[in-house]
Amino acid sequence: MPFKLLLAQELEEITGKKRSSAQANWFKANFGVEVVRRAEGTVVITADALEALMRKRMGIRMPGAQDFPRERPPVYSVRKRAGGD
Repeated sequence: MPFKLLLAQELEEITGKKRSSAQANWFKANFGVEVVRRAEGTVVITADALEALMRKRMGIRMPGAQDFPRERPPVYSVRKRAGGD
């Protein structure tokens, strides 16, 4: 399955930011995610990942997405053994 990495120019158009650190901060502020960055600091994200982030933010369900339970499972305390600490 091929995937398309967004180019530096595309990231600049999307974020409105030229510097990689500013682009990373934009993703954190707008989507609450830490983006993957190369060793030199440039942002690495696929077009599909950006689309998924935008769909999630707009509340659009992805085709084939599964609903996960929102409630946490019950937590039970651990009983102390007799004679132990």
